[in-house]
Amino acid sequence: MASTETTSPTLKTKSSKFGDSDGIHEIEIMTILARKKLNKSDISRDLDFMLFHSEFQRFSILESPNWQLYSITLNYAYFVEMPFPSTEYTFKYCDSLSEGLFTEAQRVARVDWNTFEIKSDKWRHFNGKVIALTTMLNSGSSTLCSLLQQVANEAPNPDSLIIYSNPDPFTHLAGFCEMYEKIGVKQTRKMLLTTLRYLCKDQILKQTIIFRLRPSTIRLVPHLHSVAPHVMHVFMARDQLEHSISLFVNSKSDEQSF
Repeated sequence: MASTETTSPTLKTKSSKFGDSDGIHEIEIMTILARKKLNKSDISRDLDFMLFHSEFQRFSILESPNWQLYSITLNYAYFVEMPFPSTEYTFKYCDSLSEGLFTEAQRVARVDWNTFEIKSDKWRHFNGKVIALTTMLNSGSSTLCSLLQQVANEAPNPDSLIIYSNPDPFTHLAGFCEMYEKIGVKQTRKMLLTTLRYLCKDQILKQTIIFRLRPSTIRLVPHLHSVAPHVMHVFMARDQLEHSISLFVNSKSDEQSF
């Protein structure tokens, strides 16, 4: 049976039946028994894996570059342990981060949001620039990313620019923007900042990270600007950009965002 959880409007996480939430029990490690997706391009979910409890560990193991954030829910963040560091899953090697993580994940870790938010404070200082590239369907973003990657490869320091394609935690957060009555704007922004910090934890000094994002993440722009004003925003569409953007912006969300 796949991993399950109880969703609470107050975002309070119940203690695990396996132990107390002390320092050693900050995260739950689970073994992957099987993996399933209807389509490999589907948005990453915690239900993509059939999991079995293995052990509890300290949060510090997630500081390793081999651990990456896979998906999030209202109560938990899910991480996957990969055979290689995060830099091996950039657009240079992996044109879809979500697909790469799903295919090669070795173990899964589950962390409640309170712990995740507190621990993420160690990454509050970013080492370089961050660009959010929000792309519409059939906009040619793959070609753009390929060109940018080629420029980076020919630069004196090839690691000065890296691209992550479709990190789905941002997609989940975009969906949370429609649930203000349940979790509130403040909590949504806390989750967004925590997510951004972790996704940039392996950024080296003066390195530029580009996140190529799905269309629905356009809803995150005002929230991202609020919690991380240093992040640059680029929008890409084949034509009628303003119309394309409007299709993904919920007017109710806009009114509560500002």
